[in-house]
Amino acid sequence: MAISSEFELSEGRPWLRRLGTLAVLAAVGAGVAFGAWWFYFRGTGTSTVKTAQTTATVTIGNIVGTLTSSGSAISTQTTKLSFSGSGAGASGQVTSISVKVGDTVKAGQELARLDDTNAKRALANAQSNLTVAQLRYQALVAPPTADTLAAAQQSIISAQNQVQAAQAAYDKAVGPPLDTDVTAANAAVAQAQNGLQTAQNQVDSAWTALVSAQRNYCSVGSGQASVCGTYDIPLTDAHVADLNQELKNPTGTTAQITAIISAASGLLQANTSYANAKTGVSTAQKNLDSANAKLTALYTPPTADTMAQLKGAVDAANAGLATANAKLATLQAGPLATDIALQQQSILQAQNAVQVAQDNLAALVLTAPYDGTIGAVAMNVGDQASSASTITLTNTNGVRIDLSVSETDLPNVKAGEYGIATFDALPGETFIIKVSGVSTVPTVTQGVVTYAVQTQILRGPDLQANAADLQKLQSALGSLLGGGARGGFAGQGGPGASRSPNASRTPNPSRTPTAGRTGGAGGFGGFANPTVLPSGGMTANVTVVTNVLENALLLPTAAIKRQGRTNYVLLLKPDGTTEQRTITVGAADNTNTAILTGLAEGDKVLTGAAAGATASRTTAAGGGFGGPVFIGGGNAPGGVR
Repeated sequence: MAISSEFELSEGRPWLRRLGTLAVLAAVGAGVAFGAWWFYFRGTGTSTVKTAQTTATVTIGNIVGTLTSSGSAISTQTTKLSFSGSGAGASGQVTSISVKVGDTVKAGQELARLDDTNAKRALANAQSNLTVAQLRYQALVAPPTADTLAAAQQSIISAQNQVQAAQAAYDKAVGPPLDTDVTAANAAVAQAQNGLQTAQNQVDSAWTALVSAQRNYCSVGSGQASVCGTYDIPLTDAHVADLNQELKNPTGTTAQITAIISAASGLLQANTSYANAKTGVSTAQKNLDSANAKLTALYTPPTADTMAQLKGAVDAANAGLATANAKLATLQAGPLATDIALQQQSILQAQNAVQVAQDNLAALVLTAPYDGTIGAVAMNVGDQASSASTITLTNTNGVRIDLSVSETDLPNVKAGEYGIATFDALPGETFIIKVSGVSTVPTVTQGVVTYAVQTQILRGPDLQANAADLQKLQSALGSLLGGGARGGFAGQGGPGASRSPNASRTPNPSRTPTAGRTGGAGGFGGFANPTVLPSGGMTANVTVVTNVLENALLLPTAAIKRQGRTNYVLLLKPDGTTEQRTITVGAADNTNTAILTGLAEGDKVLTGAAAGATASRTTAAGGGFGGPVFIGGGNAPGGVR
């Protein structure tokens, strides 16, 4: 019956069959859901499954943060030497070149020379000017001779006479006329009047003679000139010309010609005498006017301009006298201190000019400013020197390494940090380096941003100067040296190489920084004097110690997990259970990471499950969904998978 009923239920009532199936599926789903809840949401409980687990203990130690990169060796002292680059700005024709590319030279050694003809001439002129200045100084300080004193005294006498004359002229102008001057002026007027009267009498006589000569000429009767009228005398220029023409070409008989020549000559002479007599009257009149003016001037007071001129003459004469007296006093007292100082300055200026000329001459010889190697010679004998005429000198004893770091590494590298460098081209050589400068100006190449960093290779004296700092970093640098520094560093790339830990570079306890080396700063004496320095352009492998965190809580990096931006570990409790503990981390090296908060020394954390074991599952303390956690995921923080 039961079977039959069941059969009936199955066969006769399909809806009941479906309902049973749904009930079974619901039960299975509830079981799965409970199992999931039990797995993910049950709190801090642990499963009953036993697992083989590995743990790590929080310890105290040091963290050495490093930055690895590659760069190029650059000479710290390479100079393009040129004549035009000298202080004197030398120019001219290249007459000799004493070196070639590759030559090793010493400081002060001649490299090239220019034509020095004009420079030598300029030096000779400067030396001559210096000699003149020195002679003038000697003459200045020498005592005056007797002739010099006598000449100065005579100058005083002459100046005194000038003063007296000027003063007399002034006094005469401001006072009444002297009787002698009045008498002389009156006599001059009387003499001028007599002269005028005499001149007038001569005019009258000359007129009478002229009239007589006219009558005589006209009485000849055959004269060609028309000068017989009353108003034809005195003769005009035209009459004189006619008479002279007639004298040249007289006509008539011989007797007539003789008479005409005599009469014409007499008329011309009489006309000239009359003209001269008239001129004499004019001159006599002027003399009389001058004599009267002088007589009048004696009683006329001088004008203001005249008085000013006279007074100026007196003042000038007195100034000349003072100058003459001062000159004599100066000669007798010797030169002034200021004059001596001025002449000494002239000597100094001349000496400076000689020095400049000597410098200009020296600038025509190009010399090596320091020991080094000739890298290039960009000039030829016969060239006119210019800024392009250069000789390149490199100091092979000074080398730096230029690096490039990425934008993420830039905050970690600072001037003053130390590190080590190796060169593939120099196997077996390791160099201590110091960061000398960090640029904050970006360089963008194909979208990649980098920043320039300069490092200095430290040698003997430099190591000694940095001994105190290197001593503090001896352990950190020693770990780098012990990790196979001489063979290069794994993980080194181009500019901005990563700072991620490198397991292959863990310190080698068997090799200390001073193994096989003695002396030097901080145990690095073996690197103070390397057998050879890198040449410019060689590729360097560089590791810089960016920070050293001492006495830090250390935990193997493999034990740290990451969920989003949060770092956490699985803390193993004394009762064997685990707790998801949030932590903050600091610097890391190849193996360990510094724990800043969340753990204490001696705490144990899970690092992963043993092979083949069933993993333990936990949730974060305090509940909440954190996603599935798989222990043992990776070396770096971020073990959530």
